[in-house]
Order: sequence, then C-alpha cells, then structure tokens
Amino acid sequence: MDAAPALNAPKPRSPKRQPGNALPITALVFAALFFLPLVPTIGLILGVIALISGRSKAISIVAVSLGAFFTFMTGIYAAIAIPAFMKYIARAKSTEAIAQVASLGNAVSALDARHFAALADSQWTPAGSACAQPKQKFAADPTTWQAEPWKTLGFAVDRATAYQMRVTRNAQGFLVEARGDLDCDGKLSHFARQVTAEGVQPPEITDQFE
Repeated sequence: MDAAPALNAPKPRSPKRQPGNALPITALVFAALFFLPLVPTIGLILGVIALISGRSKAISIVAVSLGAFFTFMTGIYAAIAIPAFMKYIARAKSTEAIAQVASLGNAVSALDARHFAALADSQWTPAGSACAQPKQKFAADPTTWQAEPWKTLGFAVDRATAYQMRVTRNAQGFLVEARGDLDCDGKLSHFARQVTAEGVQPPEITDQFE
C-alpha cells in the first residue's frame, strides 16, 4: 500500500526577483541632462531613491554624483546670473531718466536770454509717488506738462514713467533733475545736470540702480 503524501510538505520557493535597473538608469539619464534646468536635480532624487532601494548601486552612485554636481553648478550660475540680470534691467530703466534729463537740459539751454531769465522753478512732476500707481509708474498725462515751466520749455513725458522731473534755478543757472524709486524700497535714484551759460554740464548720478 502506497504511503499517503505528507499534508504539510513545504512548497517550493519561487526565485527572489532582483530589483531592476530601470530606475537607476533613468536617474543617470536625468542627472546627465545638465543643459535643462532642474532636470539634474530630479536625477539626483531618483538616484537617491534607487540607491536606498538597493538597485544597481554603481549606476545609482554615478547618477547621484552627477546630479549633485550639476545641481550645485546650477546654483552657482543662478547666484551669479540673477543679480547681473536684475542690474541689467535696472540699467535699462535708468537709461530713460538719463535721456529725459539730457532732453530737459537741452531745452533749458536753448532758451533765449529773456526766457532764461524769466523761467520759473517747478515742483517734482508728476506729483506723488510712482510706487503708489498701477505698475509702479505714473500714467502718461499730457495735462501734467501744460503748466510752467514745462510749457515754455516744450517738455513733456508722453509715456508711463517711474521718474519725476524738476527744474530749479541756482547760482550757476538751472539744475534739471530726475528721481525715481525703481524697487520701491524708499531709496531714490537721482539724476541731475547743471545748465549754465556755457551749456549743459555732464550728468551727476546717485544710486543709479535703486
């Protein structure tokens, strides 16, 4: 008589599945794409996950190393490039004030002796603060420049501007000025040119990029 099969015989174990290489390879590819912003950082994160989960340590280590290096270099480049870009933007905006002061100085210098002697001083124009205006600029308003001395000078700003203008008489002749607070931090950029009997003097600029 045949023996009955054992009821509690152990079942054969299926072979343990080894972790695949798809994740570390993906991490390596992402980490190597240094020319795409933030992609190496994603590769770094995927590489760390692959390393922790035990997948192909060699590839994971390379992915983590590349991702960390390119992420670090991206941070360095950003630290250099962003302030330089902001300075470039401020320089481009300040060109407006430099041009306006030059134009206003030439207008004063072109007056004949009678109009030069009679020219009135102005207040800062437009009045108020550009920082309180939409988009932090004074809207273009032709009526603003119809008062004196702007009317005599034929001077007007015909587009939105962050700067105020002023003309004041002094011992040398007239001082023409522009001022503005480009980043609205309370510190003003100041641009001025002295107008004398000899003509318009070179610009004097204080805190150009404020």
